[in-house]
Amino acid sequence: FFQAEDGIRDSSVTGVQTCALPIYSMSQTKTVQERSALLLLKVPRTNDKKELAAEQMFASIHGLLTKEKKGFFGKAFREHISFEIAALDKQIGFYIWVPEYLKSYVEEQVYAQYPSVQISEVDDYMYSGQFATQIACDLKLHATDVLPIMTFPNFEVDPLAAITASLAKLNEDERSVIQVLIRPVPTGWYAKSQKYIEGMQSQSLGLTKLLLSGTDASSGVKLSPQQQARIKGAEDKAQKLMYETKIRIIYQGNTDAQHAKMRLQAIVAAFKQFNSTNLNGFTSGAVANIANHRKSYDERSFVSRGSMLNIEELASLFHLPHTNVETPFILWASARTAEPPANLPIIENQAYDPEVVSPRSEEHTSELQSHLNLVCRLLLEKK
Repeated sequence: FFQAEDGIRDSSVTGVQTCALPIYSMSQTKTVQERSALLLLKVPRTNDKKELAAEQMFASIHGLLTKEKKGFFGKAFREHISFEIAALDKQIGFYIWVPEYLKSYVEEQVYAQYPSVQISEVDDYMYSGQFATQIACDLKLHATDVLPIMTFPNFEVDPLAAITASLAKLNEDERSVIQVLIRPVPTGWYAKSQKYIEGMQSQSLGLTKLLLSGTDASSGVKLSPQQQARIKGAEDKAQKLMYETKIRIIYQGNTDAQHAKMRLQAIVAAFKQFNSTNLNGFTSGAVANIANHRKSYDERSFVSRGSMLNIEELASLFHLPHTNVETPFILWASARTAEPPANLPIIENQAYDPEVVSPRSEEHTSELQSHLNLVCRLLLEKK
């Protein structure tokens, strides 16, 4: 605390004034790159965990990102993380960008839903590479965010296949990153959803005409099939945990501007599969040249307002590939991890003894030589 006696020049203020100023620790002087981690997730080709596993993962992470903040206005602090799909050097990988202090907790939740996953911390690709063209755009919902997009139960095939297929077309001198930044929704959002539902239910078809014609309006409010679908969609969406989401699509390559925009539009088009004419869907924002202002993309800044998606919608956008995804160039785990056998013998505190090992090795070599001689003799006799 600091006291200021002469700093305030106001006749209405008397006495010693005390004010509290924030004192930052040395750890807060670290850069965003130093205070965050990028995790690479790889599953084997035999992975059978589908979109529902990702939905449960998002549900379990939701509680980790909301922290009660004591201080100004008493608002809760909402941390954000980023789930990313990146095509780098002709390889498609699945990543999670997370603050360093949450790394172990997030890893635990991923392992809980994907027991066979291999998680490794890697260098952040956003801080490397030199490219002639660097453009990006954001995806937003084209209707009110209380309405849902199409989700994985409505698809006959895995929606991830279309997204990864658009990334697989990139050349080795091109790369693209899809950033899905998420943070828990503000507490007042559910009231907005309820207000929308009540407003739709209170609407009637031609209420004025019914009154003028003498029809009894108390017999009930008739809603069109489209209105009924929107009410049901809004109710179903609000029943699950919600995230405020910002989707960014980044393209970088040594190519001309026109070719770069075509590449970016192809990736954006893969997200049109989630659009519904009666409910909601994605629309792309303006394409921006980010060559000279990459900081917000590199640091995964989440300042402006995002779109509201529930855990089922997020699981439709991001989940680890399973057996139904046959896109080439995906980074699969080369081996599957498993626990050691329960009866595996363990030798403790036994140092290497050349006098013991060497005779055994010579004996084994002599036995092997005798077997080889026998095989050679049998082959010669056969001839």
